Amino acid sequence: MTEFPEDLKNKVYLLKHFERYIMDRLYGDYDYTFEDHDRTKGMDFVQKYLRMKHVIVFKMSHDVLQVSYFPSRYVFDN
Repeated sequence: MTEFPEDLKNKVYLLKHFERYIMDRLYGDYDYTFEDHDRTKGMDFVQKYLRMKHVIVFKMSHDVLQVSYFPSRYVFDN
């Protein structure tokens, strides 16, 4: 997206930043990554997300919650 109204400048910036974050941190180019290029139906997508200091939570279109923790230290407290 190269042209957009000036009043949407901040939103476009945030969307581009989030896309870059997702592609760099969560998608990655790993040896175990599988891409199904022939799939055209039943594709899952993110409906909502919540980002906090040490976690990002995604609500997927097929009613699954995906939780990604960062950095690699976990603290669980009751």
